[in-house]
Amino acid sequence: MFSTATQMSAMSSTYTKSALPLKAAPVRPQRTVQRVQILARSAVSDKIDAAAELAKVRGQFDRWNAALQTRDPKKVAALYAPDGVLLPTVSNKVRTTPEEIENYFTQFLQLQPFGTINESDVRLLTSETAIHSGVYTFQLNKNGFPAKVQARFSFTYKKIDGQWLIIDHHSSGMPEPVAA
Repeated sequence: MFSTATQMSAMSSTYTKSALPLKAAPVRPQRTVQRVQILARSAVSDKIDAAAELAKVRGQFDRWNAALQTRDPKKVAALYAPDGVLLPTVSNKVRTTPEEIENYFTQFLQLQPFGTINESDVRLLTSETAIHSGVYTFQLNKNGFPAKVQARFSFTYKKIDGQWLIIDHHSSGMPEPVAA
C-alpha cells in the first residue's frame, strides 16, 4: 500500500490532522434544534400563544413539587391524567392506574422529598401536548438523615379540560456517580 516509510508517515500525519476536530461538538445537534423550532411554529399555527403555554408547562413542575410538600398522596396523584403512567425513581413497579400512582406517593412522601430542577428543556408538541425533561435533585429524609438523590426526568403533559395533566412521568437515578 505505501512504498516508503516517508509516504506512510506523511499519510498518517495528514489523516491524524484531518480526523481530529478543532472545536468541541455542539451540546445539542442542529437537527434537534430545528425540530423544536418546527414544533413551536406548529403550536403557533394552532392559534395559541406558544410562549405562554411553554411557561405554563414549565410551571407544572412547581405545582407538582408543591403537591409533594403537602405530604398528601391524593393531591400529587390528582396531577396525573386518569390514564397516566409513572415510571418512578425509587420503585421497580410501573404505575398505570390512579390507585397505583397514589400508592407510590404514599410511600415516597414518607421521605419528605423536595425537588429542584438542575437543568431542563420544555417542548410544546401541539397545543395540547408538551414534554418537560431534564435533571432534578431531591432532598430526602432517609431514616432521619438528610440525603440527596439526583435523577433524570421526563414529564409528558396533555391538556385535558383546559388543565395540563401528566400522562407519562419517567424518573431514573443517574447511572454514574454525581459529584457532591
